[in-house]
Amino acid sequence: MEKFGIEYQMLLMFSTKCRRFEHQEETSQRERTLNLMLVVLALLTVFSVVVDVGTFLDSRPGLYGVLVVTTTGLVLAVLGFIISLVMNWRRLVRWWHRKRSWRRIREGGPG
Repeated sequence: MEKFGIEYQMLLMFSTKCRRFEHQEETSQRERTLNLMLVVLALLTVFSVVVDVGTFLDSRPGLYGVLVVTTTGLVLAVLGFIISLVMNWRRLVRWWHRKRSWRRIREGGPG
């Protein structure tokens, strides 16, 4: 009976490791996709700023050109920030929980 228990535990550990590996594969594929999106967004940002600055320097449209360049840069920067948050939300949640647990330990509270 004990032998069966050990074999069952080994099988359970193996299946758990397989599930973790599959989850890591899915996560890494998702991260690769989001990294690619970030690279494309960065390239679009650079292209947009270069075109806007070139237009601004060429025609000197005044305040309107400055607003277009600034607004375009800010919108693309916010999009990049949102994508990076989406990409790292699990890591951020783990960090937040670790930070809270260490604070509780230092303060001597429950948990």
